[in-house]
Amino acid sequence: MRYTIEYDSAAWFPVPATFPAENWQTEGAWLESLVADFETDVGSLTTDAHAAVHEFATAARSARIPGTSAYFLFCPRTLPVLGVASVFIGTSDVPVDLDHESSADELAQLPPLVEDFATENLGEGRRAAVVLGASDQASAAGRYNYAFDRDGCIVTVSGTADGLQEAALMQPFLDILVHGIRLEA
Repeated sequence: MRYTIEYDSAAWFPVPATFPAENWQTEGAWLESLVADFETDVGSLTTDAHAAVHEFATAARSARIPGTSAYFLFCPRTLPVLGVASVFIGTSDVPVDLDHESSADELAQLPPLVEDFATENLGEGRRAAVVLGASDQASAAGRYNYAFDRDGCIVTVSGTADGLQEAALMQPFLDILVHGIRLEA
């Protein structure tokens, strides 16, 4: 299945699976491009801020799951929020239970809040809000999961931020990202 993903480059930065990639020959060039985007919007970064952006991007890239169709850093320069979004697009011979959200998630602190979510291209699907955190963490993280089954093509998007407030700020941007996914025959 072919697809395209339209995204707001002021909020999302693509994370290549390997290098060389379409826009970057090396991981270093990718990291410097990310820093340059930040500096375009907020001015020169301090040494500490530069290092923090590198650390966040490197850690997020290393967390990319093999087989992921697309992976993005959520880093809008107008909001103090960082997160990631993972997109999977594939096929399935059996219908997906869109009402199911895993309660076996070891990091889930509460049952997920699941609601209908529709887009023009993907049709009817579900969005689930999940509160995450380990028992030794002082604050919980947040995740939004989206799932669609369009004629045997499965689309899932998972967006995670390190805090509940950050996840709440990321959610409308995730909605727009999901609306930007287009499937082609």
